[in-house]
Amino acid sequence: MKALNILFADDEQEIAAIVASVLQRAGHSLDVVHDGEAALLKLKEKPGHYHLLITDGNMPGISGIQLIEKLPQYDFHGKTILLSGYLTEELEETYESLHIDRIIQKPFGFTDLKKAVDELGAGIVLNPAK
Repeated sequence: MKALNILFADDEQEIAAIVASVLQRAGHSLDVVHDGEAALLKLKEKPGHYHLLITDGNMPGISGIQLIEKLPQYDFHGKTILLSGYLTEELEETYESLHIDRIIQKPFGFTDLKKAVDELGAGIVLNPAK
């Protein structure tokens, strides 16, 4: 298993704490933020650092969808997981158009999230030559 640098954005602090604990025990490095604006600041502070972005779809201010739309402006070339408590056909089409790598519906099992991280991580090249 690869140790990934993960940026996790979720406004539900209890979920964020549990997810951070699960993924850190699995050997990953996490930065946890509670809104889209803070996630963009982290991406600006650490360009090219993150291998994976996990974001809640519905957050106040900048939503997860808006965050993912802005990724090209922040030198992010990693994978994306969107957590969503609400899915419609229209939203699924939007997610597909944004090339989100994985959508996980809330409520979710933490083992399911870990499995998704492991599967996506298998395709990530760590520290590519620039």
